[in-house]
Amino acid sequence: MSAALTEADRAVAQARRMPDYPPGCRRHHRSGVRLGDKLGVANKKADIALGNANDQIDACAAWYDERRAAREPK
Repeated sequence: MSAALTEADRAVAQARRMPDYPPGCRRHHRSGVRLGDKLGVANKKADIALGNANDQIDACAAWYDERRAAREPK
């Protein structure tokens, strides 16, 4: 195989390789609700945690979609 083909194969393999998944996309969220929290406080904590988790999911999905679109034929 010629050197040009070997280099082309290397370039294709590199282009196919997905970058590392962002560490923030692996973060887990907890509500922080404690025994004895009043219902309104517990609800607010859980709502905030759920909102943070949804924001993370949206950001990670957008990251993935952008990279996938760059690799897929149009």
